[in-house]
Amino acid sequence: MSQRPEMPVARLVMQGGLHLDLLPRDCWVVGRTTPGTPPVEIDLTPYGGKHAGVSRRHACIRRTANGFTIEDLGSHNETCLNSERLSPGQAYPLHQGDQLMFGGWRCIFHIA
Repeated sequence: MSQRPEMPVARLVMQGGLHLDLLPRDCWVVGRTTPGTPPVEIDLTPYGGKHAGVSRRHACIRRTANGFTIEDLGSHNETCLNSERLSPGQAYPLHQGDQLMFGGWRCIFHIA
């Protein structure tokens, strides 16, 4: 019986080394959860997301056959990849060490 190769694990690393692991799945919505709204997979509310201008449904990180991508979901305060503003609705490839900004909330994308 052949084993399926393990899928790489990704994480968002914030200043100070705190990290958010992206649990095994194919898509993670980044944003904020507020009472009465559907939850998101990566909730930045506890990490100052509201004050940093993170939208409720800000961006989506997807696992693809070739790695990972990120897409802005029409956020109010934009998503940036390595200081470049992303066009909403377009997927951009993510690589080890890429810098992400969701509004004013910054992190680094890592693949383990």
